[in-house]
Amino acid sequence: MAVHLRLTDENEANVRALAEREGLNMDTIINDAIAEYVARWQQRDVMRTETAFAISQHRDLLDKLE
Repeated sequence: MAVHLRLTDENEANVRALAEREGLNMDTIINDAIAEYVARWQQRDVMRTETAFAISQHRDLLDKLE
């Protein structure tokens, strides 16, 4: 899928420099960055769900700590 992406001058320069340093094209750098961002958010959602579950399972113990 083709997407037109407008980068700030600073972001474009940073992506271009990274692409040159890594020997990759700018599309690869940008796609990798997006994939990493999405993966972090998905992991945060998992952690929030697991934390909420743990809190609900151990509410009585947590209340005693207060």
